[in-house]
Amino acid sequence: LAARALCVQVEHEKRVDLERRVGAVPNLDLFLVHDASTGAEIRCVKSDRENLDALLAPHARRNVTAYWEFRQSVWDFPMEPGLLYHTFLLLEVDGGELVICTERFSEHLEIMLGEGDVMQAFAGTFRATGDRRCPVSAQMRFELGPKFGTPRRTVADLLAWLCGPLARTWQSYCFFSANGNHYAQELQGFLEGTIPMHTEVETRTHSILRAPPEDSDICCIAPRINSRPLWFLEPEDERVTDRMDVLSIVQARGEALQQASEEFRRDRSIVLAAVTQS
Repeated sequence: LAARALCVQVEHEKRVDLERRVGAVPNLDLFLVHDASTGAEIRCVKSDRENLDALLAPHARRNVTAYWEFRQSVWDFPMEPGLLYHTFLLLEVDGGELVICTERFSEHLEIMLGEGDVMQAFAGTFRATGDRRCPVSAQMRFELGPKFGTPRRTVADLLAWLCGPLARTWQSYCFFSANGNHYAQELQGFLEGTIPMHTEVETRTHSILRAPPEDSDICCIAPRINSRPLWFLEPEDERVTDRMDVLSIVQARGEALQQASEEFRRDRSIVLAAVTQS
C-alpha cells in the first residue's frame, strides 16, 4: 500500500494574510481552540504543505530540544488509557519556539508544525486532518541534548531520518507490529540516541544543510499532499540505488519491487526475495 505523508502548517489567525483569513472555512481551515495556559480562545488556520521538505527544511538548523508523549483514547469518553490507546509526540524546537506534532495513523504519517503556544493548544484537540481527537492524556516530557546525556538532534536530522531509514522500512499497518505506538517508540529511540545515527542520515543531513537558504515564511498553501510511497518521499531521481538496500526493502515488503528500477526487477535474487515475502 502507498502510505501518505500529510504535512500541515498551523498558524495563529492574526499571522495569516487577509485573503486566506477571509477564505478560511470553519472546521476545515479555521479552528477555534482553547489555550489551557491562559484560558483564552485561539483562532488557528491550518494549511497543507506539499511534502516534508516544504514543511521542515526551512527550519533545518534548529535543534529539537525536548519531546512530550501524549496518549489518545480510542473511545470518545474520558478514561485512563489502558492497553488500547494511540500515541502521538510533540517535539519542541529551540526550547518550544516551534512545536512539531508527529504520529502514524493507519497508513498515514501525519506531521504538523507551528509556533509553540498555538501548537500546544491545537495538537491536543485536532489531528492534521482536522478531525477532533478523542480524550488525550499527557505522559512524560523528555529533554534532549548533550546536557541531558542524549545526542544533539536538529530538524535536519529528523527530516533525514523520516525520508531515509524510517521510509525504507515502513510496514503496512498492523495492530500488533506496525501501529502508531510502534512509530512513536522508533522516533523516541532515534531522538534519545538508543537507535544510532545511520550513516545515511548523516549524509542526508549534510545535504539538507547545504541546500540554498529559503525564505522561512511558510505561510503559503500547498495544493496537495505527498502521495508517493513513504520510502520514496525523496525526489524520483534519488530512489534507492544500492542493491543491498533494495534487497532489504523487498524482503520486508515484497510489493515494493514494482517501484524498483528495471535493473533490480531483473535481478534473480531480488525477485525471489520479493516473491517469497509476498
